[in-house]
Amino acid sequence: RAVSQEIVDRAERAGLIAAMVPKSYGGDGLGFDVLCETARILARGDASAAWTIAFLIEHNWLACHLHLDAQQELFADRHAVTIAGALAPTGTGEKVDGGYLVKGRWRYNSASANSDWIIIGALVQEQDEQVPYAFLIPKADLDVHDDWFMSGMSATSSVTVSSEGVLVPDRFAIEIELF
Repeated sequence: RAVSQEIVDRAERAGLIAAMVPKSYGGDGLGFDVLCETARILARGDASAAWTIAFLIEHNWLACHLHLDAQQELFADRHAVTIAGALAPTGTGEKVDGGYLVKGRWRYNSASANSDWIIIGALVQEQDEQVPYAFLIPKADLDVHDDWFMSGMSATSSVTVSSEGVLVPDRFAIEIELF
C-alpha cells in the first residue's frame, strides 16, 4: 500500500527527488521534461513507484515557490524534502496573528507514507471573495486516515488527511494561483 522507503531513499540518493530543486539549494535545477521522462521510465517497472517519486519531485519544485524564509528553512540542511499532498481546496483557512488556522479534510495525498510534509489546499476569505491557498504542513500536525485500499496504483499511499485546526505560519502559505 506504499512504495518501500528503500526505493524512495535510492531515488533520493540518485538525485531524482531534488531534480527540480534550484542549484542554490543543492538540487539540479532541471525542468518538467525531466520530471515527465523520469516518471515514464520508472513506470515501465512500477507505476506506483513512478507516481510516488514524480509527486516527490514535483512537490520539491512547488516548495521553492513559498516565501524565501520558508525555502531557506526547508533546504537549510538538505537538498530535498519529502512532501505529499493534494491541492484541491477542500478545507478552510482563517487569517490569524502569525499565520492561518487551517481546518478540513483532504483526500488523495499521494506519497504520504514516504513524506514528512503535506501540501493541502484551503479557501481563505479575503474581503468579498474566497481565495484558494496552498499550505505546507508537517505531516505530524495532521490526522492521517489510513483509507487507501485500491487495486490499481495501490502502493501510492494516497491517504486522506484532516485537521480540526492547525496553525500554519505565514511563510508556509501561498495563494494557489501564485503557487
